[in-house]
Amino acid sequence: MKRILASAVVSLVAVLATGCAVQAPAQHQVQQPAPGPYGQAAVQYGTVQSVDRAQVRGETRGGGAVLGGVIGAVLGRQVGHGNDRAAATAIGLVGGALLGNEIEKNSSGTQDVYRIVVRVDDGSMRSIDVPSPGDVHAGDRVRLDDKRITRVW
Repeated sequence: MKRILASAVVSLVAVLATGCAVQAPAQHQVQQPAPGPYGQAAVQYGTVQSVDRAQVRGETRGGGAVLGGVIGAVLGRQVGHGNDRAAATAIGLVGGALLGNEIEKNSSGTQDVYRIVVRVDDGSMRSIDVPSPGDVHAGDRVRLDDKRITRVW
């Protein structure tokens, strides 16, 4: 019986850990240009394709996962005896961490940003999220320097 329970716990932890490792690519990530001399990002020029409002989901800093893991482990420890108690503690720890991370992510809400899509002169596309587009509009010629976008006159 204990062997079956231990196998179930190991399988559950493996499945949960795999779920944690798979992360969908964020749509708002900025593709960084190749480093230039002295390790600084290269300056690129391009044309703005679109400027759209977008909502970005809040990000976590790990506090929810840590707190959830501790609470889950404490609650799991209250269940069973001997090896069963250790398994329940491990399940509570992992489950609490996952739940705490999701709660933190949902409580941070969403943030309104402007997503500026630029076709760079080398043919690649870059997407940059900014709090305000300023005077940048579709069709404008722009300069991209690290995460900054500046209109070129």
